[in-house]
Amino acid sequence: SNTPPALTSGPADIAVVGESLALGHCVPPGKSAVDVIRKQIPRTANFGVAGSRVLSHLGAFREYVEPLQPPAGLWFVNINYAHPREEADQPVLRRYLEDPTFSQDLIHRQDEVDSMVRDIVVPAIAKEDEKLRQELAQPVPLQRLVKLREVRSLIDLSPALRRPTPPPDLSRFDAAIRLAARTVDAWGGRLIVVILPNYGVALGGRNARYDEVVDVLNAAPVEVVNGVALFAAQPDVRSLYTLRIDNPPRQKGHALLANAILTALRHEEAK
Repeated sequence: SNTPPALTSGPADIAVVGESLALGHCVPPGKSAVDVIRKQIPRTANFGVAGSRVLSHLGAFREYVEPLQPPAGLWFVNINYAHPREEADQPVLRRYLEDPTFSQDLIHRQDEVDSMVRDIVVPAIAKEDEKLRQELAQPVPLQRLVKLREVRSLIDLSPALRRPTPPPDLSRFDAAIRLAARTVDAWGGRLIVVILPNYGVALGGRNARYDEVVDVLNAAPVEVVNGVALFAAQPDVRSLYTLRIDNPPRQKGHALLANAILTALRHEEAK
């Protein structure tokens, strides 16, 4: 979780949940947004989980943030992971949303968690990595190559034949955010939701899921740091992303996001 061991049992001033950006993937150690925040606020605990979605985030919040009851919680939202997808098929993850009292007491079962990661998760990831390496090493049969005219036929569909994109169902995201907000408020804390800077939207693209996430958060009792709007306002948006393409933010982008979060934290404290 990129959290100093001493912070896992508290006290903590800030606790973070989210996915890979919260962990600082694709930037040097110590240069992620959470690392920058921790340099200013040392007792910042990070409970991000790579590849996780909204129900996992709520589970991490319940298991690790609630016991610490920090003055501020940060929930990093990747708009592509706001919908639970396969997480909705996991009964244990659903229970975090359906039963506000449900907990596995994981914060006091770290040896079991470490054992599962070491004996099950790590070997499973290694197996998938090896499978992918073998697939990439195989030559591509000519019959599998798509001809240019076939690609064009897929792109140039008549508007009458195009299927409209269904609106995203973010009801579980809405319920999870509101549940977390009520919980934080009950111990006198504050919940700040950080919309992570989606590359396409920051460059001016339209995205129905982003619009829906913004609508949900604007209606919820939370503070919002909109990373998309923050990046879009910069003079060279592409320079904030690795290789200037649709990749995770680079170090410069993490620093920009961290400073916006620190400003939000200080603004409320100054009131």
